[in-house]
Amino acid sequence: MDLITTPVQVITLSSDRIVHETDADLVSNNYPSTVTFVQYDDTLPVLAVRLLSSGNEYVLPSGAACNIRILKQDGTTAYLPATGCDSARSTAYFEIGDDMTDVPGQLESTIEVVVGAQVAGTSPLNIVIDQNPVQLFATLASPLGAGSITPISTEVNEITIDSEKILHRANVDLVGRNVPDVIRVVQYDRSLPVLEVALNMAGVAYPLPTGAACNIRIRKPDDTVIYNPALGCDSTRTVVYFDITNQMTTVAGDMPGIIEVAVSGNVAGTSPFTLRVEKNPVENESVISEDEVLTLVAIGSEVRASKDQAAASATTASQAATTATAKASAAAGSATTASNAASTATTKAGEAATSATTASNAASTATTKASEASDSAASAASSAARVSDFCLMFKDQAVTATTGDIATITDSRITANHVVVECVWGNSSAITTDVTWTTSAGKLVLNGTCSTATTVTVILVMKQN
Repeated sequence: MDLITTPVQVITLSSDRIVHETDADLVSNNYPSTVTFVQYDDTLPVLAVRLLSSGNEYVLPSGAACNIRILKQDGTTAYLPATGCDSARSTAYFEIGDDMTDVPGQLESTIEVVVGAQVAGTSPLNIVIDQNPVQLFATLASPLGAGSITPISTEVNEITIDSEKILHRANVDLVGRNVPDVIRVVQYDRSLPVLEVALNMAGVAYPLPTGAACNIRIRKPDDTVIYNPALGCDSTRTVVYFDITNQMTTVAGDMPGIIEVAVSGNVAGTSPFTLRVEKNPVENESVISEDEVLTLVAIGSEVRASKDQAAASATTASQAATTATAKASAAAGSATTASNAASTATTKAGEAATSATTASNAASTATTKASEASDSAASAASSAARVSDFCLMFKDQAVTATTGDIATITDSRITANHVVVECVWGNSSAITTDVTWTTSAGKLVLNGTCSTATTVTVILVMKQN
């Protein structure tokens, strides 16, 4: 491998670059902070290495080269020159390309300073490449290694999230690596939940550059994956929103995820988060877990479909409510009819009672006049007995009906030979089966089924066989 001797020039980093800072000492071993990138990061991140000599600032000589040497976990290597340095010539910048980040794991790395043919190496760096949760697309049928991935480049624009949405909040960092946030949803959740992600760079809110894309990458427990664009961002461009799609929640379990920022094809990944899909107690076997790579248009269609489905459900519920109202009105009408029938029965019973009284009076009169017209008295008494036998009883009684047998009415005048001539129920809508009657001495049992425990009014006209 030929020695790289390209002189380092002073440069100014563009404001959209993601800068990761660390130290390297040309004399003593120090304990540099861990610098973490994400697998497939490409060009957007920059490694800024402050050069030291025995702990003191080291200034690159004019015309000096500064290179980085890397041994990756799979045994492959990378040897790259610095892209430039700061104005003090004490910090060298290295562009992080996919040839450095294609293999996850810790990199064995060092910085070398070249002056003419002279070379000096620094203490080791501490660089870690986090595994990208999305490494394989069924649509591509190949590992997403160097050169084989085309980031979604849909520009993020400001949006307003509908008030009915349920927001799940998470924080991610493009440089720092804190304890991952856990976002909890339930299996088969769809579109109503929205993931709200706050973007940070080294703990400071990071606004998306104009024209930038922002995507979400998630790996499910069955190794199918999600790679979808953001719905949009807030007015500060530091918060982005992602639809929780049906495919995100098809499989229960913990799912690693990252947010990807892409600017002009240059890519940087954030610290990870965990999407925790809690198991739905009732499984839906019709939902099949698949890879999901959506466009913003497709996500919009899914959200609209979800809204249409919700609207259809609301319409169905409204129609059901209308039907229920109609049935309630019909039941009220039935109750009114029953009440009218009860009133009619009461009137008829009153008339029958009057007839009975008249007959009884007639019988009494006939008895009084028996001495004068015994034959007439006997005939009148016979008639009174027949009327009394037919209209033995009128009963208007409120009874408590329970679920099951409707009611039992007790009256000492009832004998086993009595039958019901007419029976009218108040609150007849509670009676769900035809009613039969059984009589015994002093008791009338009404056999039937009542839908709920309720109080009903029973109007009876009985006769003796």
